Amino acid sequence: MPEPRALDESVLGVWRDLQDGAVFAWAQSKGGERWMHLPGVASYRFRPGDGVVTAIPDPSAVPEHVVSGYERTVLPMAVQSGGREVLHASGVLSAGEVVAFCAVSGTGKSTIARELALRGYAVWADDALAFEEEDGSVAALPLPFQLPLRPRSSPGQEVAAGPTPETPTPEASAPVRAVFTLERAQAPGSEDAVDVRRLSPAEAFPTVLAHAYCYSLDDVERNRRMIDNYLELCARVPIFRVSLRTGLEHLPSVLDAVEQAVGMASGPPR
Repeated sequence: MPEPRALDESVLGVWRDLQDGAVFAWAQSKGGERWMHLPGVASYRFRPGDGVVTAIPDPSAVPEHVVSGYERTVLPMAVQSGGREVLHASGVLSAGEVVAFCAVSGTGKSTIARELALRGYAVWADDALAFEEEDGSVAALPLPFQLPLRPRSSPGQEVAAGPTPETPTPEASAPVRAVFTLERAQAPGSEDAVDVRRLSPAEAFPTVLAHAYCYSLDDVERNRRMIDNYLELCARVPIFRVSLRTGLEHLPSVLDAVEQAVGMASGPPR
């Protein structure tokens, strides 16, 4: 695997760890093909829209890491470069519709999805939620993912994943009912465990766009379509900002507030 600093204009983007600045992924365009390199894991090759991703594992890589790198990092970028949009979000099914939770890593989006699963909702996505306009509405498209079996806050309880076929088809889509953007509460003296507020489309657009997967900032035409698609999302789907306090003891209040905000209804726990 070449180093990104050794390349020229073929490098489309470099992603670094927020804590130590180390490169964990970088993208490259070469001969009409798109590449994503995950150092120590694998190089992945695809052509936008053709539906095939080829992995070339690092000799020292663990197979599970190659699969995880594909599902969590490469697949969302391949889907986005192919014309659909992908949010850095988890999601659950409520009465046949998808409720999404987007946030920066470590805020709690996956924990909320897993805890809602314990209340009877099927998990739709854990880290990447693809969507597109469909018949005048916004539809979520299922992507394969691996869900940890036991959340920390509920030892001994298993969480069943929802409809996540290995090869999703447009027929497997579901309407997006709402999107919640999660952030940690900034006021240390606040007594409320959670505050939920619906955003206007103008407020929602930059908030949601901050959680978008984007393969390359240099593709002006593709990014223009991406902006249009996110404007449509914010115009058609209720977007909420959720400010929540740190601590697993606050989770029940957070889940109650989310359910009440959009009138969610679950099936019997599985």
